[in-house]
Amino acid sequence: MQEQGISCHKDNNDAFKMDVNGNGINDNAEDGSIKAQVKGGVGDYQYQWQKEVGGVFTNISGATRNILENLTAGKYKIIIKDRNDNTTSAMFQLNFPSQLKIS
Repeated sequence: MQEQGISCHKDNNDAFKMDVNGNGINDNAEDGSIKAQVKGGVGDYQYQWQKEVGGVFTNISGATRNILENLTAGKYKIIIKDRNDNTTSAMFQLNFPSQLKIS
């Protein structure tokens, strides 16, 4: 039903990075993405992405395409509806990768 591509990158020294949008997360750490590819059903799919906040999934305003970008770590959900009003959903967990170390 779906293909997912997930990536998330986090720079070190967060305290010294810019937070232009004021959400408390440095802008360099907001580069994750998720892409859903639907198979089956009847075309003209409708997408609605959600993010878990305080244990509750809430709609992300304007997130109505099959790809979601500029993400931070967290839990995300997509709800997909086809032309016949059949729905399906999937959840994704984005994690920051562990720090790269050389030894």
